[in-house]
Amino acid sequence: MSIPYKPLSRSNSIRILNIEPTSSPSPLICTLKELDLHDGATYRAFTALSYRWGPPMPTRTITIDSHLVPIRQNLHDFLLLARDGARCHLWIDALCINQDDDVERAEQVKMMGTIYSLASRVLVWLGCLSFEEVHALNEIYDFVEKVPLIVDDDVLCKTTIRGLVKLLQNEYWTRKWILQELL
Repeated sequence: MSIPYKPLSRSNSIRILNIEPTSSPSPLICTLKELDLHDGATYRAFTALSYRWGPPMPTRTITIDSHLVPIRQNLHDFLLLARDGARCHLWIDALCINQDDDVERAEQVKMMGTIYSLASRVLVWLGCLSFEEVHALNEIYDFVEKVPLIVDDDVLCKTTIRGLVKLLQNEYWTRKWILQELL
């Protein structure tokens, strides 16, 4: 149960995961295609995902190029949300890099800064958030839109402060790749 990766044809190529648009509770069905980062026609035609892999167990199964592939729960949760709506074109390191090929993995890791900078957007996936975390994000968004950033106990409610603390304690922020992915 793994992806039979085809070798990349160029040193500046990456794989992009395409999620077939279906709705829950249908299984996740995906394909991989090669993308040349220097091809102007496909420039910025993908979204890069910045996330933490999460614990190795439990795993869920998706279909990629007609093969059943186990993935971690955190990635599965993201893919379920991402597939709702239009077709998605995603670069996700765990799936788009052949993790069993040491040479390819090393080359692709060297390119990660370029990959993130050329993406049309970078999505940050913190995982499934608690009520307090969602509340904090909504409050902060509203707050930033309406007033200058002044933080004290009178301006932010206790639920927002607790949610913000939880967000900042999310394991995502402890990853060594964070600067490369977000800057």
